[in-house]
Amino acid sequence: MAAEKRKVLIIDDMQINRKMLHAILASEYEVLEADDGDTGLETLRALKETISLIILDLVMPRMNGYKFLELKQKDPEIMNVPVLVMTADSSVASESRCLQLGALDFLVKPYNGTIILQRARNIIGLRENTALRNTLERDSLTGLYNREAFMQRATEFLHGYEGKKACWVLVGNLEKFKVVNAVYGHQKGDELLQYIAECFRQVQQQEGFTGLCARMAGDNYACCCAASSEANLVAVTKKMIDRIQAYPIHLHLTFQVGVYKVESLELPVNAMYDLASLALQEIKGKYGRDISIYDEKMRDAFVHEQELAEEMLPALKNEEFKVYYQGKYNLTSGELIGAEALSRWQHPKYGLLTPNKFIQTMEKNGIISMLDFYVAEHACRDLRRWIEEGHESFPVSVNISRIDVYNLDLVQRLQDLMHKYDLPLQLLELEFTETAYTQDSNQMVQMANALKAAGFNLAMDDFGSGYSSLNLLGDVPFDVVKLDMHFLKISQKERQREMLSFAVDLVKRMGITLLAEGIETEEEAAFLRSMGCNQGQGYYFAKPLERSSFEQLFTDKRHLQVAQQNSTTFANITMEAIYNPNSSFNLLFNAYVGALGIFEIKGKSVSAVRCNDMFLKLYKKYIDKDGQYFKEDFISFILPEDRPLLFKAIDELMEKNGEVNLDVRVKSKFQKDLVRWVHIKAKMLYHDAGNIMFLGSFDDITDNKNRELELRSREEQFIVAVQNARNVIMRYDPLSNTIEIYGSHAFANNYTRLEIHDAIDELVRFHRWNEKAYAQWQAFFKQIHSGGESGQKMFAFVDNLDKQTFYDATFQNQYDTEHKLVKTLCVFKDVTESKEKELSLLTASRREALTGLLNRHAFEEGVNNMLEHKDLEHFDYAFGMLDMDDFKSINDEKGHFFGDEVLVRVAEILSRCFRSHDLVARMGGDEFAFFVALPKNTAAMANLEKRVRNAFMHQGQEDDIKAAIECSIGISHFTGSETFDDLYTQADKAMYNKKNDKE
Repeated sequence: MAAEKRKVLIIDDMQINRKMLHAILASEYEVLEADDGDTGLETLRALKETISLIILDLVMPRMNGYKFLELKQKDPEIMNVPVLVMTADSSVASESRCLQLGALDFLVKPYNGTIILQRARNIIGLRENTALRNTLERDSLTGLYNREAFMQRATEFLHGYEGKKACWVLVGNLEKFKVVNAVYGHQKGDELLQYIAECFRQVQQQEGFTGLCARMAGDNYACCCAASSEANLVAVTKKMIDRIQAYPIHLHLTFQVGVYKVESLELPVNAMYDLASLALQEIKGKYGRDISIYDEKMRDAFVHEQELAEEMLPALKNEEFKVYYQGKYNLTSGELIGAEALSRWQHPKYGLLTPNKFIQTMEKNGIISMLDFYVAEHACRDLRRWIEEGHESFPVSVNISRIDVYNLDLVQRLQDLMHKYDLPLQLLELEFTETAYTQDSNQMVQMANALKAAGFNLAMDDFGSGYSSLNLLGDVPFDVVKLDMHFLKISQKERQREMLSFAVDLVKRMGITLLAEGIETEEEAAFLRSMGCNQGQGYYFAKPLERSSFEQLFTDKRHLQVAQQNSTTFANITMEAIYNPNSSFNLLFNAYVGALGIFEIKGKSVSAVRCNDMFLKLYKKYIDKDGQYFKEDFISFILPEDRPLLFKAIDELMEKNGEVNLDVRVKSKFQKDLVRWVHIKAKMLYHDAGNIMFLGSFDDITDNKNRELELRSREEQFIVAVQNARNVIMRYDPLSNTIEIYGSHAFANNYTRLEIHDAIDELVRFHRWNEKAYAQWQAFFKQIHSGGESGQKMFAFVDNLDKQTFYDATFQNQYDTEHKLVKTLCVFKDVTESKEKELSLLTASRREALTGLLNRHAFEEGVNNMLEHKDLEHFDYAFGMLDMDDFKSINDEKGHFFGDEVLVRVAEILSRCFRSHDLVARMGGDEFAFFVALPKNTAAMANLEKRVRNAFMHQGQEDDIKAAIECSIGISHFTGSETFDDLYTQADKAMYNKKNDKE
């Protein structure tokens, strides 16, 4: 088949001229004709992509050749079609004007056929070569040079300016471009990339500035340019950045540029590009800095980083990384209650390196997970040794990096590690930071909850350092929150005090332990105690220490003495400090989250000197109308029958010169029926011959008191009523760690009272319950102590005869004035019969009767659920089908009972091939299916079929069933859009192709 001829368009008003040109060109080209400029322009626009050359006459009616060229140049879609001008006007001015308007060649009549034909060949060939080169050199989306062309063209550009002008290589990209695609879609993202490219093109048009630009990949751009000065370069670049960041979109765009000044052409352009990229990395994440110019310090830092990166894996193998421990302390008693395991690198050349020198590099190289597990292993090893040496055990926390949350084996590896060293899971506390949440919140939350479900304690590091802290608290059941150290800088600004009060109160209300890190001074420790934070770590107590030095703290009492010395927050206060608004006492007094008042005692009267803001909020209905603090004697506000309690407390306070507690009822002067119970904790501040002052903290305990009285009056009646309903009642006293049980079944024989001390351990030991029951009791008592007023939990107990009993337990807590748990009442209802029915129905509805595998419906539901929550960035997904070869003959020859045994064996082998969260099902007959998600870039997916086949080949000792098992396997891979039916069909087809190949 002959190749299609190229098209040539002749535009001439003289028919004879068109006929002559047609005769010359027709042998090689398909010739189109137009008798004026208007018709020619219409034809060109209609056939723009197929016309290879225009032969244009200049002198025509209506639209002459000059006007045609002018209009053509303004239309981007046709401006590049080449034009050969033919005219009788041989003047230089006419030729020059045509060339300025975009004509490529100019011929004077009369026609010479040979010359015209050769000129046409040359122009068309040149145009096609240029188009091909542009196609190869240009980025298809933006029209800028691509990476390969940029490297070549920039080299030519720099040689052209050598010795004439200062030259530069610029590298720029957009911060978090993925967010644009995620929020607005890829079409909007492409429009933004084209807009950035246009901004780069406009740079080339700036005065004193010439260059060439490229889109290297994604949102990465480059420019090689010559500028009159560095100031000119920075000014033009800044103008370009401002224009990019002004793009009309409801996101704050940040575009940053790294710059390298060309010093020598001996350095290749790709190396210059890398150095400009290094300058760009210097300002990544540093908002407020748009431009970074490379200097040698950056190169030295880069070389040093690369040197360390190459040495990290060998250093881990050689155990150059050392585990240091920083103690965690009870801020009241000074007791060592835990530790954080930290890494240090004992480098043979650079000495001891702290984490800020190598952690970021490890994260870039993806080996941070190896360090995390290395630290965890050493921490467990040391914990086991300390326990064997007789030291009291305490939890050690280790970091979980944002890379770890993608490790599907993390839970199992950590469980195996704790089993290896025979340690309770609670002794290894896992610390998460906000960066893991902001990078992939779903994955982080799933992993954290999986670790929590497995039994590990979780800690949130750097609370308050970022905007996601509150979201993270809501999504993950943390046991400990570590208050970020910047909160500890005590300030007199009211907003900062309110923010700190809110953070502390929020965490305490959620029943989470609060630990402050970065405590450096005695004042900070005292301040935190006054806020209700009872745990802390920092240089005030101890810096991070290597193991042997840290072990000395087990018996070193210095920290205990220091803490005890300051445990009375407001001790030894002078009159000057009380009245000095800038004293540390007043900073603590004003920032305290509760109601505080300073009172003066004169004889038998008590008057308020100062009260903080919280006191006014709580008791404004009681104070004098003009806003003064209790102008009258404070005692007059207390009910007469409770006043002796106050007098007794005052005498005791003066006698002991210490601290007293009491509960009294306070009445309002203005609302006679307004009476509230108040718990007062009084601490002596100042005592001399003329002045006696004490500090009082006030808590409204009316609700608690009323609830206590109500519970007391109804408790016995309640117990009798529940006993008659044949339920079990438990009364728990946390102060003595004692429980009283009334009931039968798994708890006690008949309806009797059973009193047990050391509640959890002794109760479990008394009934010889198994480990699962023990874990349930631990979780239940932890729930009781979590801070809520009531709760519920399901129990499953197994007795020595393997009989399982289910209880639905509900509890109600009672607290004292300081919100300390004083009593818990629990009711256990036997729901075994209904629970067994529920479990039986649930299992029957999802499991296939013969093999116990998922049935087809449950399998399809599970696959669709995994596809709905797919993560194609980190995982590959595979759907497998497995079918017995000639299973019918097995049933025919050996009977259906034997065939069923074969199917059960196949199910057992197939189940062992996969993890517990993979999906394995019997679809029907001798057909099985599986669906798995495996990490990307590993050999696991490629070897999946081989792994399954090997499992059947090495299934154990020879027997008749093994001999009968021959299977065909087919696997389909999820690429992003397939449905369950698509994957099933593809895998089924692949399986039958394998079966046919065998035949």
